[in-house]
Amino acid sequence: MYIFATLLSLFAFATDQTSEVKGGNGIILPPPPPTEAKPVTENIHGTMLTDPYRWLEDSKSPETRAWIDRQMKYTGQYLSQVKIRPKIVDELTKLERVESYSIPIERGGSYFFKKRLADENQGSIYMRRGLHGEDERLVDATKLSADQNTSAQINDISKDGTLLVYGIRSGGADEESVHILEIAKNDASKNRELADSPPSARYSGIQLSPDKQGLYYARFDPAGTLVFHHKLGSPVASDELIFGRSFEGESFGSMELIGAEITDD
Repeated sequence: MYIFATLLSLFAFATDQTSEVKGGNGIILPPPPPTEAKPVTENIHGTMLTDPYRWLEDSKSPETRAWIDRQMKYTGQYLSQVKIRPKIVDELTKLERVESYSIPIERGGSYFFKKRLADENQGSIYMRRGLHGEDERLVDATKLSADQNTSAQINDISKDGTLLVYGIRSGGADEESVHILEIAKNDASKNRELADSPPSARYSGIQLSPDKQGLYYARFDPAGTLVFHHKLGSPVASDELIFGRSFEGESFGSMELIGAEITDD
C-alpha cells in the first residue's frame, strides 16, 4: 500500500493536478492530492541543488503523516474500483499457501526438519524416525502465540538424535529464548523439556558438547560478544565465560562479533 501510494504521489508531481484521471476498465479518479513544494537550496560540492520536497523526509512530522493519509485514501479510491482484485487474491493464495519443508538433518537414524502446512503462518519442528517413518511434530509453532507471529528454529541436535536445541523468536525480534528437548526413543509422548534455558538474548552459535553434558553459546553483550559454557542441570547464572572481553592483550568492544562452533574432534 505504501509503495503504491508513493507511485501515485510521483504521478501527481508529474501531471496536471486538476485533471480527472481515467484508467482502464472504467476506473475514474479525481485529481491527485496536491503536494506542496517547499524548496530547499543547498550548495553540494560547488553545485547549487534545489529540493522542493525535502520536508517529506521527516516521516514523523504531522505534515508528512497528513500527506501519507491523503495518499493512502487516494490509493484506496483506485483499489476499490479494481474488480479483478478478489480473483488475484485467490490465485496468489493458491500459489503461496502450499506446504514447505527445510532440508532435513540426519542424527542417529532420525531426520529433523521444519515444515509449514498450507494453512499455517509459521513452520514447526518435526522429526521422522527413519527415512519412511511418520512425521512427529516436536515443537508446534502455531501454538506459541495467538497471532502465529512467533517462530521456532533448530539450533543444534545431538549426534544420537536424543537432544534437540531450538530457539524461539517473537515478532521477528533478534533476541531468542533457547530451549532443550529430550527425545524419547520410541514414545513421543515421553519427550520432555529440560530445565536448562539461557535467557532471551541475541546469540551467535548455540551448540551441544559431543558428550551431551554441556552447551556452548556466544551471546551478544553491550561490551562485546561473550562465549559461555553451560553445564546441563546447573543454574544458568553459573555459566562459565570461556572467551570474550579481550584476546592477546586487545580489548574487545561492541563491534567485535564472535561466533561459537564445535569441531568434529
